[in-house]
Amino acid sequence: MTLTLQDVGGGRDAVFDPAKSVSKYTISSEKAIVLLNAIAAFCVNTLISAVSPFFPQYAVISLGASGELVGLCLAAFPLASMMTGSLAGWACSRLGRGAVAMAGALALAAGTLAFGLSGTMPLCMAARALQGAGAAAINISTTALMMSVMQADFKSGLAIQQMFVGLGYILGPSLGGGVYELGGFEVTFLVLACLPLTLALVMPTLLRAAGLPLGHRNPPSTVPTAPASPAQGDAEASGLEDATCPPTAAEGKAATPRPSWRGALLLVLRNGGALACCSCALLFSAAFGFLDSTFEDHLEQSLGTTPFTTGLTYSLPAVTYSLGSLLTVPVVDRVGFQRCIMAGLVVMAAAMWLIGPLPLLGFVFFDRAVTWVIWIAALLALGLGIALLLVPSLPAMQASVGLRRGAAAAAGAAEEDEAISDATSTVYTGFMNAGEVLGPVIGASAVARMWQVKEVTCTLSDEECASGFAWAASAFGLIILLCALMIWWAVPRHLGCARAHAPMPAPSKPPAKPTVQRAAALKGGKAHASGGGGGGGAAPAVAAAHGSAVPLRQALLQEEP
Repeated sequence: MTLTLQDVGGGRDAVFDPAKSVSKYTISSEKAIVLLNAIAAFCVNTLISAVSPFFPQYAVISLGASGELVGLCLAAFPLASMMTGSLAGWACSRLGRGAVAMAGALALAAGTLAFGLSGTMPLCMAARALQGAGAAAINISTTALMMSVMQADFKSGLAIQQMFVGLGYILGPSLGGGVYELGGFEVTFLVLACLPLTLALVMPTLLRAAGLPLGHRNPPSTVPTAPASPAQGDAEASGLEDATCPPTAAEGKAATPRPSWRGALLLVLRNGGALACCSCALLFSAAFGFLDSTFEDHLEQSLGTTPFTTGLTYSLPAVTYSLGSLLTVPVVDRVGFQRCIMAGLVVMAAAMWLIGPLPLLGFVFFDRAVTWVIWIAALLALGLGIALLLVPSLPAMQASVGLRRGAAAAAGAAEEDEAISDATSTVYTGFMNAGEVLGPVIGASAVARMWQVKEVTCTLSDEECASGFAWAASAFGLIILLCALMIWWAVPRHLGCARAHAPMPAPSKPPAKPTVQRAAALKGGKAHASGGGGGGGAAPAVAAAHGSAVPLRQALLQEEP
């Protein structure tokens, strides 16, 4: 059956087939939005990681900052992103996602330029906060765009986006450190500001290619959810409709208000599966933040590494994360969101226990060569686990909220999807930014306050080798396993599994059932064989059974004399 719905925007009849939901976006639209997300992800994450090789030392020597003040300055980026994320999500629903993304790109470029021109730590912190606010606007708006456009295969677009996230983390330190050595502090940020400016230049073209101009807003506040009655259509066509007549029940249901930003946000926050997926995003960013603040000292005490060697070692998870993001898509299609996320969490927990290492496993690390091999393998596994975790977590959150309701949804569901897309992207990005803020703080505090044990393969004195990193990493791994239990409880097993949605094969020999016409013929044959005139009475009975809920057999029996 096909329902005809009135299109609000153009006044044309749009056909909605419940058996098959067709996206209004073309393949070229999807490619343009995926490319926009890839460029945005690379720009944002390159700027996040580009300052790590040189800024801490520059701030201490040139600006007279302490180590704590340097940490606060670096934390201003995710803190500002977390605080302004809800504002960016609200602006997406009011001003349009393209306008918010453009404003974010310009703010990110301005903050990058201001950071390079800052001569004091307070100015650096303010510029870093402006960068964070711009990054939040970019991430939330572009991700919400991809959630709406990639109707059929959102996880594939997200996998490409996450691959460029990893590339940004890999190339950022090399780009920032190399330009800093060649041109100095100011030139470095002048060059880095070209990245968001390039994003701002190509954004209108990509949005236009996707059929979403820069000033495109969400549709009007009312949408049709039920077809108009035939009587109403005749009255409108003849011009005799009385404006003073009260609306009928069907007319009262014909227009429903678009879900508000607050209502969509509450819908996401009250969903257990969505919160479980958000906890995965928080753990992902907290894991990197934990290693940011503690891993350098851990390697130096255990293996006596230099800062350059530490930087190369620390980039290993980003390599496997970038490559594993694309390989995760077929895994999700085979096993579904729940088991893929749980597998990623288990791999992450095992990697953290090996990096610590777990004190019970200390006997394995008897030699520095063995320690190097185990830790390199653990770091590579950590990146793969994060890919298995992060790529399906946002699509699983989307499915848990019910964003893709398919044919069961009426036309008004499209409007609700737009509001929920903005809210889902906002909440997910907010949890990720919270992990970036809490990871370094909690990690450094845990290493300083937890049980102090001797670092493996450390050749210094017992006092110099004492560290709480082993127990802190072990506790972090335990929290990750608890999150896996939360995913098992909150996310349905069948979500995201391609086999669960595959059509059932048709039986080779379907059972034969008598049709209405066959029953009528049999009834007529009986009448002629008996010599009576009952053949003409079968047709009314068959017609009555065909147009009502009365069973055919009962309708035929009612015609018997």
